[in-house]
Amino acid sequence: MNPRWFTTRYYFTTLATTKDHLSAGYATKELYSAALATECLASRKVLKSAANKVTEAILSTHRDGRFVTTEQKAVRAADLAGLAADYTTFRDNTTRLKLEHELLTGNQLAWSEWARRADDAVRYYLSQEIRLTSYYTNEHGESAFHAAVLGNLRQLHQEFG
Repeated sequence: MNPRWFTTRYYFTTLATTKDHLSAGYATKELYSAALATECLASRKVLKSAANKVTEAILSTHRDGRFVTTEQKAVRAADLAGLAADYTTFRDNTTRLKLEHELLTGNQLAWSEWARRADDAVRYYLSQEIRLTSYYTNEHGESAFHAAVLGNLRQLHQEFG
């Protein structure tokens, strides 16, 4: 696994989130990021096999993305790591996502509805098994990651319904 792929993937993902992917003709931010990466890496004459690994890692972060290789799994895990952060960070990230959703859709949501939607989305990700490494699980089969994320969801519901 090459650590430069993480940095490269992060750069293109960050670049794409500063622009409107829909007006650029892409259905998702991940597709836009991958297109930017393909164009840039080709112009720098990066080997096609290396460029493909970067774009596949970018695409693995989409909700329904495929994550099979070690690089894809590592990028997917890194993309989700914030879900298990301390509650204040989790809530701040959730607040930013709610604001982004409202700006993009023009629809304001009550916090209770947002908390329900966030719960559904997060549980979808928790249902996926990344299996990057062997890790500790408790008596309920939950990893430390799962336990922290579920704790954050409980607090979100306590705070916002």
